[in-house]
Amino acid sequence: MSKLKQKGSSPFYKFGISLVFLGVVSMVIALLVMNSFTLQAPKLAFVSKDESGTRQLFTIAVTGNDSPTRLTHFEHYQGINYYFVLPDGRFLIEIETNPNDDYNYHYTLYLVDPNTDEIFELFYCLQENTQCQLVGIPNHTLNPNEDLLVFYDGSKFILSKWREDSLLRNGSIVEIYDFDKTARRAVWRWLSDTELLYGTTDYQLRVYDTVTGETSSYTDNEPYRNWAYDEDRYYTQKVVTNDDEEQVVLTFQSASDPNWYYERELDLPNMEAIGGAYNAVWLTDSASLIYWYTKGNYWETDNEEMYTVINRLEIVTGNVTQLANFDNYSGFDYAFNPKYSLLAFGLHQQGEDENHPEIWLIDTNTGEATPLGIRGGHLRWVKGEM
Repeated sequence: MSKLKQKGSSPFYKFGISLVFLGVVSMVIALLVMNSFTLQAPKLAFVSKDESGTRQLFTIAVTGNDSPTRLTHFEHYQGINYYFVLPDGRFLIEIETNPNDDYNYHYTLYLVDPNTDEIFELFYCLQENTQCQLVGIPNHTLNPNEDLLVFYDGSKFILSKWREDSLLRNGSIVEIYDFDKTARRAVWRWLSDTELLYGTTDYQLRVYDTVTGETSSYTDNEPYRNWAYDEDRYYTQKVVTNDDEEQVVLTFQSASDPNWYYERELDLPNMEAIGGAYNAVWLTDSASLIYWYTKGNYWETDNEEMYTVINRLEIVTGNVTQLANFDNYSGFDYAFNPKYSLLAFGLHQQGEDENHPEIWLIDTNTGEATPLGIRGGHLRWVKGEM
């Protein structure tokens, strides 16, 4: 007994037990990591047509070989007009209905829960007003505090307070506020949780304060600030003319450090050649951004050349790296996932008549571009996975 006891308590025996224990722990950790990765694989939402040609909502996990998951089953006379993802991962979807095929469209709001497959029909704006439409503000339909929405009822714009307790079956979104009837359906942007920038019918820019209800002018002396992820750095834009060609210059500044100041002219063709259109997003390091532009329109078959270029700009050094170049493609729809540094991009080939583009995935760190093999538009990353 004493020998057996000594053997069991020897350093070698304890070392063997420790190895086994560490092996088991390592396997458990590996399984947890694998499961965690599987559970957290980023999902992309998009709108695409079903077999009958009706616009439906789908999601797909972009890091695997999964097929798209269909979330809605609307009838042939219905179609998704607009949607966005709520903070809790549910979808608020606006449906355009034309049962008589007479261009007399009605709009209805639905709440879709992808976890339970439940769909709730909501009444909003004025309950008897079926012409009320959501105003899709680029990237931020909700304000940054995620509690305000803007609607258009056919004659005026309406600001609505978003409240979770108002989203009951056959309920209504409460606290409706009319504002500036000269507003038009362009140049909408949230400047802060409470300040809404919008354009008017006489092509002026104004700011509406949702707390005080007051409206003020917004002049060119106050350029819009595109804030970085650190909420300290930002850039503003101006267009300059060099040798009769218009070019875009971005001015980068810091709210806390006046010495952090850089002006960078973007590596773009003549703005007239690309229709004055380009897009840019900050990367999460708040020290670089990616921007892209398209020359030519896919529906025009007589274009001499058409391409889409995606670049990465390092702000301090001014270095520009081309991440991707798509010849004979035009790109319009996009969604950036900062957590995974992924840019979902919709691309149309020249001359094709498809309504929905091919969906590509671009790694903004490496420039690797991967087609997902599906078509869809209105690209959005699912909340909680970005």
